[in-house]
Amino acid sequence: MKVALLTGAGISYGCGLPTVEVLTQSLFEEEWHNHTDECFYPGIHPNPYYQKENLVYRIKPFLRILYNYAEKYLGNRNLGKPTYEDLFYLAAQISDEVSGMIINPAISLFFDAVNKQANNLYKPLGVGHRALTLRYLSEKTTHYIQDVVQNKLSTNAVPENLDLILEMASDEAITRLDIYTLNHDLLIENLFAQNEIEYADCFDKPTGDIRRYNSSTYDSEVKVKLYKLHGSINWYMFMNQKIEQPLSYIGMPTINDVNHCKDSNGNLITNISGRPYFLTGTYNKIFDYDLGLYAEILTRFQNSIEEHDKLIVSGYGWKDQSINRRILRWIYSNDNRKIICLHKDFLQELENKSAINMLVRHKDLIDLNQSIIIDEWLSEISISDISKYLK
Repeated sequence: MKVALLTGAGISYGCGLPTVEVLTQSLFEEEWHNHTDECFYPGIHPNPYYQKENLVYRIKPFLRILYNYAEKYLGNRNLGKPTYEDLFYLAAQISDEVSGMIINPAISLFFDAVNKQANNLYKPLGVGHRALTLRYLSEKTTHYIQDVVQNKLSTNAVPENLDLILEMASDEAITRLDIYTLNHDLLIENLFAQNEIEYADCFDKPTGDIRRYNSSTYDSEVKVKLYKLHGSINWYMFMNQKIEQPLSYIGMPTINDVNHCKDSNGNLITNISGRPYFLTGTYNKIFDYDLGLYAEILTRFQNSIEEHDKLIVSGYGWKDQSINRRILRWIYSNDNRKIICLHKDFLQELENKSAINMLVRHKDLIDLNQSIIIDEWLSEISISDISKYLK
C-alpha cells in the first residue's frame, strides 16, 4: 500500500512550536540585535558599544508601518490579523521595487507612502555611519523576519503528537510513504532519527561536515521520502574556496557550528548565505517556486503525487495558491483520487479564514466523494482509523 501525506504548520503546534501569531508577536515584543555577521540574534547585544547602533530599533517601527497597511487591508476583507508572512511579502515587494527585480506599477503609491512615513528611520545609526535607505531597510527587514523564524523554530525537543507518522513509517503493510511538508522545522527529521527510521530527503550522505543537495536520492528504493517544499532551517548555501573552480551549493550541516564546516580534507567551507535557505511570505512564493532547488523539489513533488490516488492532508491552511493548484489539478484529473483531511471543524475554519475558493472546491469534492473530512487532529488518529480510506 502506498501513502502520501501533506503537512502544514498545524502539526507542529501540538509539539510545542510557536504558532504564526506568536512568531509575529516575537518580531515586535522581544529583544533582538544584529551582529557583525549580518544575522540577527535574540536578546540585547552583549557589547554595550553596539547596543545604541542596533538596527532592530529601526526595523521594528518600519514593520509597524507595514503592519498598519496590512491590518487595514485584511480587516476590510475579514481576513484576520497580519502575520509575519504578510509583513515579509510587503517588505520583499518594496525591496524588489527599489532593486528593479520586479516591475510592478501597482505598488507605486504604496511605495511612495511607506517611503514618506519611514523617512525619520533613515538617519545614520551612529557617528561615522551612512544614512540608511529604503532599499537597505526593507531588505534587512526580510532578513530579520527570517532569522527570528529560524530561531523560534529551532528545537531539539522530542517530537510529540506525531505518532501517526511514525506508525505509517513502521507499518509493513505500507510499502511506500511520501511526505510533503511546508514546514521549515525539524520535527519530522527528529522523529525519524530518534526511532531509527531510514528516509530520503534530497541530500547525499555526509562529505566532511556537510550533506550536499542531490534530488536523485528520491530515486532510491527507500520506503520513506521527505519533500520539504519550502526549504528548511538547516539548509544553507556553501562554497568550497579551496578547489580550483569553486561553485556554490545547498548543503545540510551535520555539526551545530554552521560557519566552520569542513570538507573531507579538513578544508574550511564558507557559509556564503549566512541564514538558512527557506521560503517565507505569501504570494512571493509563487515566483520563488521557479527558482533553483525549489523548482526541482516542486517538480519531484508533482511527479510523486501522480503515483498516488489518496492524499492525507493535516495542519495545512490551504493558503498556498501554487500548492493548491497542483493538488486540484491532481485530483480533478482522476475520479478515483481522494483527499483525506485530518482537521477539526475544517470547513468552518476555511469559512472563518475567508478561504472561500477552497471552501467551494472542497464542498464540490465532497459531493463527488473525492474529499473525506475526518473531524480529528493528526495527533488523535491511528492508522486503523483511516486504513479503510487508503485501500
